[in-house]
Amino acid sequence: MPYYSGRLTKLMKVNKVIETEVRERKERSHIAWVFNLFSIEYSHPEMFEAS
Repeated sequence: MPYYSGRLTKLMKVNKVIETEVRERKERSHIAWVFNLFSIEYSHPEMFEAS
């Protein structure tokens, strides 16, 4: 297990980035909800069209 600490460090960094993103999105969505500013844009709207 010589590389365990290195892999663990990398995984912890990835986890920290994910947690930061989740926290920021949560704050933004709360602000949008409070001020009724919620709008959604789809990157591929054809995926949501009824076939």
